[in-house]
Amino acid sequence: MALAKHPIVDNYDLSSLKVMMSGAAPLGDELGKAVAKCLDLHMLQGYGMSELSPVSHLIPISSTAALGVEESLLSSTGCCC
Repeated sequence: MALAKHPIVDNYDLSSLKVMMSGAAPLGDELGKAVAKCLDLHMLQGYGMSELSPVSHLIPISSTAALGVEESLLSSTGCCC
């Protein structure tokens, strides 16, 4: 939430960031898209558990959503067909 809304973020050059992955806690679609818009990057959502070491599901980085061609649903992981 801080990356999307805190004014201190504007004090840093984060333009080298192209893709950001969220994990360890659910990311809502609205918040994920707000971060992506604020930082001009593509958000990915991952799911995993420590027993899997650590990720088991991920929005594919090679998908059209990661390339900005279509929007992904950030409140889930994997592909939606």
